[in-house]
Amino acid sequence: MGPSCATTAAPPLLPQQQRDVPRSSSPPRPRRRLRDPPSSVLLPLPPSPPSRVSNNHDRSLKLSSAATALLLFRVFVAFWAIAVAAPLRAFASSSSSSSSVSMQSPLGPPSDEMLTESLRFEQFNDGKVLALFNFSRSFAGRSVDAFQESHYSLFPKTLGETLQTFGVVEMHLTFTQGRWNHEHWGYSPIAAAPGVQLWSWFNASDIDTKWKSLTNALAGSFCASLNFIDQSLTAEPRISLSPEGHFPSQNRSFSTDSPSGFQLRAGSLPREITCTENLTPWTKLLPCRTHAGIATLFNAYKLYDTDFHSMSVHVVPKCADPSCTKRELSLVQTLAVVFDPIRMSASRTDDWSLDFLFNRQLTGACPLAQKTFVEVVVPSSEGLSIQPTPARVGQTTNGRYRAEFDLPLGEAMNIAIQRTNPYPSNVIDRSISPIRVHRYLTGYGRERGGIAVNIYNYGPDPVRVAYLESIPWFLRIYLHTLTVDSKPLLAASSTDRPGSPPLNESAVSVLGMEYQPAIDRVRPTVMEMTMRIPALSLTSLAFDFDRAFIKYTEHPPDANRGFDIGPGLLTVLDAGATSVAAFAGYQHHHPRIWTETLLIALPTPDFSMPYNVITMTCTIMALFFGSFFNLLSREFVAVEVAADGDKAPGAKGWRGWLAARFSRRTTTKKKQE
Repeated sequence: MGPSCATTAAPPLLPQQQRDVPRSSSPPRPRRRLRDPPSSVLLPLPPSPPSRVSNNHDRSLKLSSAATALLLFRVFVAFWAIAVAAPLRAFASSSSSSSSVSMQSPLGPPSDEMLTESLRFEQFNDGKVLALFNFSRSFAGRSVDAFQESHYSLFPKTLGETLQTFGVVEMHLTFTQGRWNHEHWGYSPIAAAPGVQLWSWFNASDIDTKWKSLTNALAGSFCASLNFIDQSLTAEPRISLSPEGHFPSQNRSFSTDSPSGFQLRAGSLPREITCTENLTPWTKLLPCRTHAGIATLFNAYKLYDTDFHSMSVHVVPKCADPSCTKRELSLVQTLAVVFDPIRMSASRTDDWSLDFLFNRQLTGACPLAQKTFVEVVVPSSEGLSIQPTPARVGQTTNGRYRAEFDLPLGEAMNIAIQRTNPYPSNVIDRSISPIRVHRYLTGYGRERGGIAVNIYNYGPDPVRVAYLESIPWFLRIYLHTLTVDSKPLLAASSTDRPGSPPLNESAVSVLGMEYQPAIDRVRPTVMEMTMRIPALSLTSLAFDFDRAFIKYTEHPPDANRGFDIGPGLLTVLDAGATSVAAFAGYQHHHPRIWTETLLIALPTPDFSMPYNVITMTCTIMALFFGSFFNLLSREFVAVEVAADGDKAPGAKGWRGWLAARFSRRTTTKKKQE
């Protein structure tokens, strides 16, 4: 019930207010609230002692404020004693007895969990700069056992529950935009295929159902179209994608041999575009996200204004002892971007700095990381100026200059590189990429075609490789057209280079082959070959195919653009003695080289023809059916004609003429009868 206006006494008016009040016989009536009941039911309330009520109210407020302040102070003291003081004392005692240069976190994770952050900058001969972010986490002992009980510390809970639910033992997921230039940049340290690629090892039953559920779960977690990887895009290679981790002593089984056991599933979407909506959930898996550590350099505007961009998530199991009784788990997140300082700078020089590349600086190490360091690799140290002064300098295995920096807690850092000779060299160095692969289309028209693959070996030693092709079902491969040929390179003849192999030893050897024919709308064609590539030779593979006629509902919205065919994979099983240095710093067990993606146009119907047929048919039907419907459904009325030949007033136009003719014939017939 609203307050009564009659019991409220108005305060005395000031002299100025008294002059402004209009002279009237009655004072202005106070406005009543809309929700107040009518004035007839408002009863005057008895006056209450205001002094006692106000004193009690103020006293209760003071007591509640004091109690709240005391409670907050006790909570703050308890938090400081548990979360800050104890870890600081432990850190002080451990740092006094440790001689390591890495920074130990005062609020670090448990002892059986370790986080390492590293940032590597490498400038190539053509002036482009690679920035490789690496976030490595290892879990052992109680941490791995705690995953079974859904207890997670540094390991992301969303990812851990997904892998545990679907029985995933090992997983590799990559998002890539652009293609790595092997001739100028050497071999990629991450080796990712264009688009989105996922391959996982399972240890469960009903693998196909688990694989489909895994793709759907990861599609929601990373905001990607991984749910479009169905069985028609899924392959099961036997040699190329070997496991990176250590599995227990159990033989691998295939889907055709056993429904359970360690099995592999791999799929890719070469047309998937990587953007910030994939980067955001990827950064949420980091312990410090983008608030501390090397991830503070993440600037989406700069990261996607590059020549190459790739980010990945790798979950690999490992053995802590030779008998593999103690298990470990490794989670590695990598982000690789290739900048072009010459294109980005107005002076067209290859000088760069962190502020120039990312428009940001490093603000300090992540408090949860046991070790954080930054590494810079440049072609040579001649005329080189690096700021600030590196903590350690040296050379890489291929003779490049290397400088390392330690990133402490709470200290900003801006690395700047300047060279006296700003113009880069575009000369191709075969020593950094002795093995190269190139794939292209052959034939013409939209009915038949072919695929050719060239494998170059510029090294002096033969290499053993495995080549994998996974081709969609709508390209029907003719296996009898497969040809494998090898010939020596022009620059590798015995007269030009001493020590080259004779011509009769340049023949390629096919050591083995696995072939799985495609089934329409069920599975792709999988062809895997193991070969021995001779030294200083060019090996060519070629085969023909027919383009299938697919349903019009299976075409994409831009049907005339064509269909993207995933890249081929060349896995180097044995690189030889002289080619090992070219693969230094490679993260995977076997070096992998991905080919180009292909764009193939299938027989495409004229999607505008149905529209033309529908419009023409509807027009004809409207004219034909409408005319006859009017003639059959309308009621005709006889028109009387006067004796002098003039017609009576009635309908005008052709309708009136038709009615008059009809009535005239009727009148004549009646007279004859």
